[in-house]
Amino acid sequence: MANLLAQDVMTREVTTVTADLPIKKLIKLIEKKHYSGLPVVDSAGRAIGLVSQNDVLRAMAYLVESDKLSKGFHTGKRKASA
Repeated sequence: MANLLAQDVMTREVTTVTADLPIKKLIKLIEKKHYSGLPVVDSAGRAIGLVSQNDVLRAMAYLVESDKLSKGFHTGKRKASA
C-alpha cells in the first residue's frame, strides 16, 4: 500500500466539460456517467477547474433562496485541493 501511486488508481479516460456547458446538461452528464465531478477545460483542453455534484447542489440551493449568485459565492466553499 505504501508504494501505491495516484497513477495506479486514477481514471485514464477522462470526461471533461467546458465552462460554458449549461447546468442542465452537466447534471445529465453526471447522472449518465455516474461521476461525482468533472474537470473543466478551456478551448485548448487545459484544465481550468473542477465541478462537482456538491458545487451544483450548493448553487441550486443558493438560487432557491435568492435570484442570483453573489460575487463571493465561491469564497466560502470548501475546496478539495489548494
